[in-house]
Amino acid sequence: MTTSSASQQPCTRSWPRRSADGGPPSRTDPPPRDIRAVLRKREHSSRNVWTRPIRRSDLVVGRWLGLAAVVIAYAFASGLLEIVAIGFVSGYYPPQPLLASGFLAAQAVVLLTFALLLSTRLPAIAAGAICVVLFGLGWMAGVFAVVGRFFDAGPLVTASEASRWLLPSDGLWRGAIYGLEPPAVIFVTLGRAGPAAAANPFFAAAPPPTAFVAWSAVWVVIVLGLAVISLRRRDL
Repeated sequence: MTTSSASQQPCTRSWPRRSADGGPPSRTDPPPRDIRAVLRKREHSSRNVWTRPIRRSDLVVGRWLGLAAVVIAYAFASGLLEIVAIGFVSGYYPPQPLLASGFLAAQAVVLLTFALLLSTRLPAIAAGAICVVLFGLGWMAGVFAVVGRFFDAGPLVTASEASRWLLPSDGLWRGAIYGLEPPAVIFVTLGRAGPAAAANPFFAAAPPPTAFVAWSAVWVVIVLGLAVISLRRRDL
């Protein structure tokens, strides 16, 4: 009974079969028609799913675009939210909140781009730590620049200004400060202190020059290009 019932069940596995001469199945024997149909169907589905290999340049640029969008959105959202919260508590609202948030976002994009360049050769954590240290050094260079102006130390001012062009984070931060200052503070400070007001590291009498802002954009493009070249030459 067991044998007859088993023989009545449909056979769901028709391959491998015995060869034409009655011997054991061979790897060179063609598969049955039903198996070949399944294989053709799977091959057709795979062609629809498979994608082309991603170029390294597309990987770097795509990652930069995604991270830059997140950083810019976070900078604007957090900056404006903080401005609203402070204004609700103190009653003071800066004259140009969008300008301040824009310079803050630009500063974040500069650091992000440099971190992306370092991450092509170093672990992501190490690249982020180095960027934090460089951000602090850039801010200290800005402080040295204003101190050098106060004491009329030309070489110190020159070295500090050169560091701003090498890493434009501090110069962009000055733009954020300018956007948060009321015009009355700028007028009174310049009237009382005169040129010595530039020695205050928390004061900005004017936004960064247009040439500096343009150089910051060019700097981002150059560093991003270096990141693409660095990843292309890296052995994965």
